[in-house]
Amino acid sequence: MKIICKLLAMVMAFSIAGCAAGRHQGFKEELLETSTDSDRPAWVSKTFKEFKNGFEFSGGVTDISDYALGVSEARSEAIKNGVVSLQIKVRSEFTRFIEGSNMPPDAVGKWVGDGIAYLSESLYVSGIQQREVYYEKAKSNIEYRPHYNIWVLCSISAEDYLTAKIDAAQRLVNKYQQESNQEARQKAEELLDSLREEQTI
Repeated sequence: MKIICKLLAMVMAFSIAGCAAGRHQGFKEELLETSTDSDRPAWVSKTFKEFKNGFEFSGGVTDISDYALGVSEARSEAIKNGVVSLQIKVRSEFTRFIEGSNMPPDAVGKWVGDGIAYLSESLYVSGIQQREVYYEKAKSNIEYRPHYNIWVLCSISAEDYLTAKIDAAQRLVNKYQQESNQEARQKAEELLDSLREEQTI
């Protein structure tokens, strides 16, 4: 009886040790294939970057089973990152432009907000280009089929960004003209003239 008890204790000890070893092994991912021969490009970790001639923005998705869907979702994420960053930039530009006007603060806020909304719409239909796709095909030790990690790099030129701002300013002029808001329309016209002058330089 003592021998049986000892054998049972030994079997239980080995089982517990085996389970513990299995738990320590944990999640592991193995890269099966990548779209480049080198490591991940630097742009993967930089969601927005400004250059003299324009802007670059990236976005990505991970653990996607369908490659085409993953590229589409990563591109949408990149564009969202770019538009949000450009909204912040144009908010600063439009706010500086209207500083010192006689408009009350809430009217200034609405003027800038309308400009940003119009700019965002213009950006989506203007010059955003998909530049590059980087993907990793990987498989973890706990899944049956491989998955994809995908990043997309997009860009817009400084010229197309300026065109989008001009379109936004023109729409501000039209809006405040329809509303018979003379002061807001006048500031929008001044902005439009300034941007058009910048375009001819």
